[in-house]
Amino acid sequence: MFNMKAAVCDDERVFHKEISFLMRKYMKAKNIEIFIDFYENGEKLLRSEKEYDIIFLDYQMEGINGIETAEKLRKALPTVLSFL
Repeated sequence: MFNMKAAVCDDERVFHKEISFLMRKYMKAKNIEIFIDFYENGEKLLRSEKEYDIIFLDYQMEGINGIETAEKLRKALPTVLSFL
C-alpha cells in the first residue's frame, strides 16, 4: 500500500472535515493510505517543518492568504502540489 501525506489549510473547520472525507474516500478506492494535517492559517503551515505530498489551501484567510502562502511554499518546496 502506498502512503501519502497531505495538509489542509483553511480557517473554517467545516472545510477541514469535508476535504478530509473526500480525500480519504478517494484514496481508499485507490488503495492509498493518507495522513492529513490541518492548519488554520498560512503562517502556521509555513512554520511547520513537516513535508507533504499535496497541500490544499483556502485563498481567503486572515493574515497571509492562500495565494501568498502558495507562492512561499513553491519557492521553499517546488515538488509539492498545492491547490487553491
